[in-house]
Amino acid sequence: MRFFTYETQLPDDVGFSLFGSVHLAWLAGILAFTAIAALWFSQRPAYRQRRISWAVAWLLCAMIVVEKVVLALTGHLNVYSLPFHLCELAPLLYLLFAWRHWDWLGQVLYTLCLPGAAAALLFPDWSAYPQWNFMNLNSFLVHGLLILFPILQLVEHTIRPRLGALWKVWLFLAVLVPPMWLFNQLSLPERRLPKLPSDLDFGLHRPCVVLAGVRTLGSGGHGGHAPAVGGAKRITPKATALW
Repeated sequence: MRFFTYETQLPDDVGFSLFGSVHLAWLAGILAFTAIAALWFSQRPAYRQRRISWAVAWLLCAMIVVEKVVLALTGHLNVYSLPFHLCELAPLLYLLFAWRHWDWLGQVLYTLCLPGAAAALLFPDWSAYPQWNFMNLNSFLVHGLLILFPILQLVEHTIRPRLGALWKVWLFLAVLVPPMWLFNQLSLPERRLPKLPSDLDFGLHRPCVVLAGVRTLGSGGHGGHAPAVGGAKRITPKATALW
């Protein structure tokens, strides 16, 4: 029974291939569900749309908590499991946005969280897990919902992307990244970031979000290995926080 087995305890070649049949089936299913859900959502009255947004945000938070509980019960909860990277900070940001539709937060969700979740689905770092494993199922479902929420907000017009509002996203990064970088330095003293070019793969192996001029905002959490090709498992060091 490998449903709750952690990646480091799995044999080689039990995972799925990048853009293989399993991966493509998940992508197609998430795309279809998102399109159908967005169409259904657009036909709901405003008060129901607000309730649905709350439900999706709370569901995401609950799924992250369940993941941490599973990691704790299996003895794999550690500093790298803290929800300090973008794909696990996002549910909290979604919950905040469901409460208050601040424009700066909407710009952050659209510019960072939406493309970040899409990149993580295209290049998953949990590919060492077999299909019927908790971490695999939870990771695909979480990232699918991470895409769904901002799409629903675009349908509801609570998020209105504007090129002129990009400064709000950069300001958000300017406030958030330095303490996360410091946390990295304190928690991983043996690896002083950034080091180029040797650390390039270390920063890019989990593309939770790709930003021009900013290292990948991701790593830790669900996996910690590069996407496997042909189902092969390749474990790489993890980074915490936003790096």
